[in-house]
Amino acid sequence: MPTEPQDAAVAAETIAKGYAFTGPALDLGALLWDGTCHPDAQIRVPLAVLNRHGLVAGATGTGKTKTLQLIAEQLSAPSSPSSRPTTPERRSSRPSAASPPPPPA
Repeated sequence: MPTEPQDAAVAAETIAKGYAFTGPALDLGALLWDGTCHPDAQIRVPLAVLNRHGLVAGATGTGKTKTLQLIAEQLSAPSSPSSRPTTPERRSSRPSAASPPPPPA
């Protein structure tokens, strides 16, 4: 059953208020409600509530990969106050399983 236009507008306004954060935040885009985009209802997640775990779930073709790309781009921006992702230089100095064995002594 489709949502009435006035119900969708009220829902979009309510949702927009819930995501109206100030300060550093991930900008995930506009609300999509019942197939209608509401550009005034921007979805933002404050960086202060993020940790290193997350879940992006959905059916095939719902934009999971695009969402993860958007999050990664924003977190890797030079002005982002988040921590850096782990790189090979920051890992322990143990050789990896793919490293060749040391030469015989």
